[in-house]
Amino acid sequence: MTTEPDLLAARERAHAARADFQAALTQAADRFAPARLKEDAALAASQSIDGAKEALRQQVQRHPVILSVLAGAFALLVLWRPVKALTRAGRKSVQALRDHLGQGRNHHGG
Repeated sequence: MTTEPDLLAARERAHAARADFQAALTQAADRFAPARLKEDAALAASQSIDGAKEALRQQVQRHPVILSVLAGAFALLVLWRPVKALTRAGRKSVQALRDHLGQGRNHHGG
């Protein structure tokens, strides 16, 4: 048979369990709020980028020659056409100067 003190104790336990459940529910709602998720994602991305930077920094310190070769190859790849056009324009200018000087020699009897 259930006594009055047993009933009061059961009510207190139920009330405490309900309060714990409400607190957990509020905490879960706060945890999954869009602003909090956005903040967590930004923090994770920042940490990931920092980790990648540090890994790259360590690789550069361990293999500086390889990095220099790769950077030079990339620069050459990017600048290939402009350098080629500049070289072609330079050759044409030199050839035009030679032709002009050659005409001057022929004209002046040189």
